[in-house]
Amino acid sequence: MKRAILAAAGGAGAIWVLVQRQRKKGFVKPAFTASSPPNLLGSAPPAFAPDTGQTANQVPQDTIRNVSALKRQVVLCLVLLLGAISSGVRELVILSIVFLGLVLVGASWHLTKKSSPIQTSRQEDPPPPEAPPVVNPLLTGTWVKDGRASDPMDPACDLMKLNGLVRGAVRLIKGLEVRLTPDTFHMAVFSVISWFKVRERYSLSGTVSTWSRRDLRRGQHRGHVEVRPDGGIRLCLEWDSPHGGQGTDDFVLVGDNELHVRSHIRSA
Repeated sequence: MKRAILAAAGGAGAIWVLVQRQRKKGFVKPAFTASSPPNLLGSAPPAFAPDTGQTANQVPQDTIRNVSALKRQVVLCLVLLLGAISSGVRELVILSIVFLGLVLVGASWHLTKKSSPIQTSRQEDPPPPEAPPVVNPLLTGTWVKDGRASDPMDPACDLMKLNGLVRGAVRLIKGLEVRLTPDTFHMAVFSVISWFKVRERYSLSGTVSTWSRRDLRRGQHRGHVEVRPDGGIRLCLEWDSPHGGQGTDDFVLVGDNELHVRSHIRSA
């Protein structure tokens, strides 16, 4: 009987050691955080790990509660086992050992299954917004029209049904003057005919401005500018009847000494 009791005690000790090893194997002590209490013992402060986008390993509260329940179950099984040995009933001893084995198997599965460290990934920061395009300062200057390299203006004049006097002034356009300030785009079209001038200015913020119609008809057109990705300027226009429509003028710098102005008109 003494030998059986000693064997049971040794088995109980081995079981307790096994449970403690499984518990230490499965869990990691939570790391210190910025909200940890001050160090009152004068020892070196805890070192903070660099930010790697993942949190430190943590032990879930429900797992801690399960370990406490597991301890109580093991103690109960040991008490039953010792009582069965003392009574000398073989069947009760076997039943207690089987029950204790089932508890330990469940504990081992729980500790290996549930104690994996929890890692939460930090959400990736959104990409920074793209910088808005910047106007090329080389647009500023006086540009003389190259008649041989330019397209004829007759199709545009026909679409707008311009009369002979205005049509002649458009054909005799000599060039363009562009001036830039930090927030404004200025343009002036000049012709051989001195009375035909187009002077307009627009905010680089895209605010809509109104100016007299370029075909010299009564009324005004509405326009705003957009900065192109290549640093050029796009002027968007819209006008009402008579002969209402929309149009765009693209000012694109080709090299340092050549400016292309591409005009597109859409009749309503």
